[in-house]
Amino acid sequence: TKYYLFNGSVGGNIGYSEEDDYRSSYFGLTGERHFNNEMTTVSLGFSYSSDAIFPTDAEVFNRVISEDKRSTSAIISVSQIISQVSSFQIALGLTEQSGFLSDPYKLKDIRPDNRTQIALTNSYRHFFINANAAWHVNYRYYHDDFGISSHTFDMRWYQNLRQSIQLVPSVRFYSQSAASFFTNVDNFVKPADEYQSSDHRLSAFGAFSGGLSFVANLGSWTATLTAERYVSNDSYSAYKVSQPSTALVRYNRISVGLDYTF
Repeated sequence: TKYYLFNGSVGGNIGYSEEDDYRSSYFGLTGERHFNNEMTTVSLGFSYSSDAIFPTDAEVFNRVISEDKRSTSAIISVSQIISQVSSFQIALGLTEQSGFLSDPYKLKDIRPDNRTQIALTNSYRHFFINANAAWHVNYRYYHDDFGISSHTFDMRWYQNLRQSIQLVPSVRFYSQSAASFFTNVDNFVKPADEYQSSDHRLSAFGAFSGGLSFVANLGSWTATLTAERYVSNDSYSAYKVSQPSTALVRYNRISVGLDYTF
């Protein structure tokens, strides 16, 4: 729900979801204020979630029966209209997680029960009048106290072919360092209270992806067809790789979407 006020807006949401092995409840609050004849916008956001985990095969593999985790996030952003055809935004986000942060489906995955994450995002938008197209470029820096730092750079070109049709090519590069407790082979001899994880998402790696989307606006309906190629490898990382993961992926994906606005 969002309410528009003079020179700004406030909003909020609340939700609940449940799966066979997971239950989550959450809420969020947002607010924004316009300044400088609406050329500058300052936005604030806050969210909280409480999750319960209960693995379906806990008794068979001697996993945890049930555990809880909580997440609190806050974000502040400033958006600036530079000209009639360009704008810039910078955002700073902070997330605190606590509770059971390990993977319950891995036999030897032991992670700290607290995690602090910080992210700085910069976004630039520019519309080229003669080309009838928009260029979007984003850069994100991330760091957490697991020891992971990452850089994300992506670009998209929104080419208007007709009034209701767009072609959107995109490229993305991602690079991260490894968590301090990452290992590419589970060590079952280590004490139960010593951190370790072989989750490839905690390893040092880099990834390239490229995609092409076709978007058609048909009145209240919007149809989207997207093709994407994703390749990850430890050799693409800008950081030192002491233990390469053997579980990094590459894939081709085609997706179709249909949205209705009312």
